[in-house]
Amino acid sequence: MLPYIDRLMALQNIEAEVATAKAMAGEFDYARVSLDDVVLLRENEEAGNFKVRLWSVVGSTHFGIQINQTYAKDLVLRDIFRDVRFRRALSLAINRDEMNEVLFHGLGVPGQVTVSPKTSFYEEEFARAGIRTPCGACILPTRATNIRSISL
Repeated sequence: MLPYIDRLMALQNIEAEVATAKAMAGEFDYARVSLDDVVLLRENEEAGNFKVRLWSVVGSTHFGIQINQTYAKDLVLRDIFRDVRFRRALSLAINRDEMNEVLFHGLGVPGQVTVSPKTSFYEEEFARAGIRTPCGACILPTRATNIRSISL
């Protein structure tokens, strides 16, 4: 142990609600809680005499959408999923800004999955490639144009 830390206690397999309540009660020096609870925790910082800090990670993403290109239940859908034009159109159609607001309370940075910006391999053009533009998905014709919706 470091000379200024006399002990480190970790609670495992604790319910998310309990972890959040304990964090708000000041029972943790460090807590990993659900992103959904960040707003609640921030609202209670002053009353609970604690500070919420979002921890930066080295990875490039916490959330991504991947298409199963080996989908075996429907060979027509599998062929559509394998078509790069379909995947590009889907990428353009995804409203990442809205997903960021709804799923991550606006705390994320919408973009493509690529290497972390903290590495020397990062290139902005890769992170912005295939990002939604007004009616961007309409510009890429695919064999899927006769499909109105896909439910899996």
